[in-house]
Amino acid sequence: MIDLTWEQRERNAFIQRLQEFALHKKVRISFLSGDVHAAAVGEFKTLKVKGQAGVEPTNDYRYMLGITTSAIVNTVSLSLLYGRLKKHANILLTAVSLISNIP
Repeated sequence: MIDLTWEQRERNAFIQRLQEFALHKKVRISFLSGDVHAAAVGEFKTLKVKGQAGVEPTNDYRYMLGITTSAIVNTVSLSLLYGRLKKHANILLTAVSLISNIP
């Protein structure tokens, strides 16, 4: 078993709470961040079981995008980014401070 730090356990618990929230409220959660020197995109999703079909993102409550944009040069317009994301899924865009109030 892998020994996790306190921060890693806290992060994992936070992601699980968000996934449960997405399941019960039937929403998509995405993370938008910036103020870094590079751009990145990542995803959380249900792992595919060997020999079985994977869960489609439209049916996967664990599917979450993480998008980081650079605030230094060529910043992405948030309205443009929001429009692009909204086109593909129902999304709940929120700040971590709002999520922290979820019991």
